[in-house]
Amino acid sequence: MQLTLIQLKGRDIGRYEDTFSHILDLTERCCRTDTDLILLPECAYPGYFIGMAEDDAWIGRLLELKQKLSRLAGSYGKYIAVGLADSEEGKLYNRLLVYGRDGQTVCTADKSNLWHFDSEWFETGNVFPVFNTEFGPIGCMICADGRIPEIARCLRLQGARLILDTVNLVASAPVPEQLSNQQYTFILRQRARENGVYIAVCDKCGTEDHSVTMLGRSMVIGPDGQILAECGPEHEEILTCDIRLDTDTVPYADIPPRQPEYYSLLTAPTESLPVYRKRNHSCTLPRLEWYTGFVRYPFCTPKEYVEKALHYMKLCKKAGCRLVLLPYAQNMDLSPWLSELGSAAAQDMTVLAGYGVRRAVLFHHGICRQLKDTPIDQRTMEVSPELTISLIFDQEAEIPESMRICMLQGTDLAVWYDGTSSACSRQLMQTRSAENRIYTARLTAYGCQDRSFACTPDGTVLTTTFACEEQVVFGMIYTALSRCKTVVPGTDIVTSRVPAAYTLLTT
Repeated sequence: MQLTLIQLKGRDIGRYEDTFSHILDLTERCCRTDTDLILLPECAYPGYFIGMAEDDAWIGRLLELKQKLSRLAGSYGKYIAVGLADSEEGKLYNRLLVYGRDGQTVCTADKSNLWHFDSEWFETGNVFPVFNTEFGPIGCMICADGRIPEIARCLRLQGARLILDTVNLVASAPVPEQLSNQQYTFILRQRARENGVYIAVCDKCGTEDHSVTMLGRSMVIGPDGQILAECGPEHEEILTCDIRLDTDTVPYADIPPRQPEYYSLLTAPTESLPVYRKRNHSCTLPRLEWYTGFVRYPFCTPKEYVEKALHYMKLCKKAGCRLVLLPYAQNMDLSPWLSELGSAAAQDMTVLAGYGVRRAVLFHHGICRQLKDTPIDQRTMEVSPELTISLIFDQEAEIPESMRICMLQGTDLAVWYDGTSSACSRQLMQTRSAENRIYTARLTAYGCQDRSFACTPDGTVLTTTFACEEQVVFGMIYTALSRCKTVVPGTDIVTSRVPAAYTLLTT
């Protein structure tokens, strides 16, 4: 099928009449081409920052705009998908409407994860629709919905091969060429990859009301997470891209099977979640500071592993670390040496080591705690009231539900012991950190062209080792940041979720 994305220049809501005409002109121009589906941005009409409207006159033009877009779809035999600030029964919705080739409405999606001031005027959506076409099933989401992994996963589980994503991605930079955004840089690419779907992302460019700067860079992402076609950041553009939605050409991402029997926490009421209950815990600020050593070294035997571990534990102690993360002794049994490791662990230093097959040991205040190949919903350990750690092994990190469960259990730091050397590890970990507002640490096997690193709750790389070099690197894990789940005012990683709408994930 052929997709056409219309990247509009953002206009202030006071110019809604100009916007009305411009949308129709550009859409009809695209209808005259060989395209199959035309996609316009989030709140293409009347604008994104509708709170600055002097009155509700723009609402009076909504019905006419929808009727004319419907006629264009029917007259030219095209699918037309448009983002609107839509009115229904006296309420406003941030909505994506899709008209079929006959001009009839085939899909209506309302934004669920309301972003920032969205919640001041829009109602929350709670349905994630998929509609059928001759090319294959297509799902719909809107902008910040892409930050919630449950939403894209629900669309994929309903069969979607392509996700239409209307957006107004906000950004800032000294010049337009430098504009970037978390969703553009890594989140949406990972969404496509982890679900094995195409994602068509249609944005605006420019600035509304001298305050909302939009990224531009409308794009089509392939099922492998690579960008197939892309607009620039500064100008209006019409982007066309050919894709195929055949089952044989759009496989699921190369990830292990989901385990929905362990995902009940995804649909639990928000107030019952451990992460929600921890919001009101009081902590002394210095106790929230965990200076951490991330250790990577080669070893051939359990004995050699332990000898080097003892050396680096001593080094980390001298460097002032409260937390030490040792490498993954994959498929090796460290049991005979655990007492030696425990004896060397300082009373005021916490040490974590992974070994065997999905096993780990934690030393804290002279206490040894072991984890032995337990399900994902039993891998979270409270080290102290100020630090909770969860463990992820190998390809489990590719499954967004895995770290989501950990976050909902209140984790501050997810440690990923990765013996698989994932080609997209940085994109993956930045996404897992940002979508859950937690620290993540990836510890890899030594000897591969790869590296160990850690990310902060906003998806920034905190620290990294060199590839193929024995090394310990340091970074401050400040768990006040992982306890704060507010991204911007009005958008919270925990309370913005709609768990009652995610029941498909547990079946």
